Amino acid sequence: ANQEFEDTFCLSFSASYDYFGEHRDVDLKPGGADISVTFDTRQEYVDLYCQWLLETSIERHFKLLAQGFEKVVDSALWSFLTAEEAHLIICCEVGLEASELRQLAHYEGYDKDDPYIQDFWKILESFDIDHLKK
Repeated sequence: ANQEFEDTFCLSFSASYDYFGEHRDVDLKPGGADISVTFDTRQEYVDLYCQWLLETSIERHFKLLAQGFEKVVDSALWSFLTAEEAHLIICCEVGLEASELRQLAHYEGYDKDDPYIQDFWKILESFDIDHLKK
């Protein structure tokens, strides 16, 4: 089964990619270009390839993106947000409506009919979508 697998797929523990029109190869493990992928080692190849594709190959680009993001958003509070919360802050919900927020609001120590709560909602409901995002 190993030889048939090798003959069929002709894979080694390396990956090929295009770099601005230039063909490049990278070993997925030391000496990977000289190690054939067999039926018995196929799972290891898939694991190493996925790690390279989804992590290693983009690591430099992601670090640069993260550094740029940190320059624009210099706050330790981002580390406390989930990915979904960060997405909502950055992108906002397209259909976000102050009236919907008002219906979902819960008050602790306040009543919804308190004058300052009513004034808050009047102000918030006067905002356009760009102001609501802020």
